[in-house]
Amino acid sequence: MHLQIRPKTVSTLIQVLLASFLLIAAGPKQVSEWEWEEVPRVVAMGDVHGNLDKLTAILQGTGVVNDRLRWTGGSDHVVLCGDLVDRGPADREVLDLVKRLQKEAAREGGGVHALLGNHELLNLVRDFRFVSAQSFASFAKEERAQERHEIWLVFQRFNESAGVSAERLRAFFDEQYPPGYFARQKAFGAKGDYGSWLIRQPILVKINDIVFLHGGLTPEVAALGIEKINRSFRESIPLLLQSIEVLNPIVAGVPTFANLAGAALYVVDSQAQAEAEKEAEAERPALPPNIVLASRTFLEQTETLPFLPDGPLWYRGNSWKSEEEELARFERVLELLDARAVMVGHTSTRNGLVTTRFGGRLYRGDVGMGSGRPPRAVVFQGLEALVYDPGTHAYSPPQIERPQGDGSLPVDVDVSTEPTPTGPPEDIQKDEREGESSHPPNN
Repeated sequence: MHLQIRPKTVSTLIQVLLASFLLIAAGPKQVSEWEWEEVPRVVAMGDVHGNLDKLTAILQGTGVVNDRLRWTGGSDHVVLCGDLVDRGPADREVLDLVKRLQKEAAREGGGVHALLGNHELLNLVRDFRFVSAQSFASFAKEERAQERHEIWLVFQRFNESAGVSAERLRAFFDEQYPPGYFARQKAFGAKGDYGSWLIRQPILVKINDIVFLHGGLTPEVAALGIEKINRSFRESIPLLLQSIEVLNPIVAGVPTFANLAGAALYVVDSQAQAEAEKEAEAERPALPPNIVLASRTFLEQTETLPFLPDGPLWYRGNSWKSEEEELARFERVLELLDARAVMVGHTSTRNGLVTTRFGGRLYRGDVGMGSGRPPRAVVFQGLEALVYDPGTHAYSPPQIERPQGDGSLPVDVDVSTEPTPTGPPEDIQKDEREGESSHPPNN
């Protein structure tokens, strides 16, 4: 039998195929630096916290990477809602994987968004309270013995009057600052492999009318808009890291966040006294201008959006407060950002499952991976949102929370909004406090 195809049929078929090709070729539309539309599929997850195996289980199970962990997601987008680091054993390997996939996805027309969380901020400002022993150890080979010895000598000098034996003091130093500590500190600095990359990452992105971020949003912050929120972080954090580099040499002992803050406060207070005495025509040595400026910058930046308890890295009201209390404010957030939904991490769900609130307009994606819970991810496709479970390779709807809320895991310890590290024993602590008050060198 001879099949005849009419020219009109051929023409119509060509048009359909051409239209399909153009649609595929066009792919997602980027409407601003932090907004995309028409993304075919979005795979989003909450706090990974250094659990490489859980991250790879999600990525492989959803098909965005292959068994060699190479990008196979095409024009799909992956969103990591902050807190890639701390707690888990392999946060360095997690960062390395995400950095590489970010480049591979971009070449294929897709995207990998590593949103900043409060734990990324803590590491950038030298607060290592939640870093695992395994993570410090992963940096040990890159730590110069001479540099570590020099820091130990400074630490010893500022604690020699504490009445502690040299052996106990050294044991405390090695416990508080284990091998790899100072190499990690450098790697998360402004010029380090991870610090220089992290400060270029956004706080929030908007994909297919869904806003993704780490902590949560108040109407006051949402009113700033996506552009201004992200810009404020990109301006504030580098300024803070630059001030740290200037203050680093004048800090008594180890330049942790707490010691840096102490040094900055001392310099600012001393400068104020000097200016007052100058007006009274009293003699007082002038402080180095660069040290004064860095101290003021440091203190000013710790009062900006990245550190605010109600800022996007820390706010828990969307997740914790009852819908009666929070609903109107949350709806205002959606209105201000012209969004249909929000997904957050930061506050671990009590049952270890992805949950929704406010009529399916808030997705809570922190399922407690950092606390030993199994991984989960939300897959957004069209108007549908399903939770992927790598353990069963199954998809299911997210669990709807009660209007009063389901709270969080009892072991959720991220309640503090002040990046102040745990201090040393009181006898050592006392001498470090006195050291912080010493006059900075005139350099």
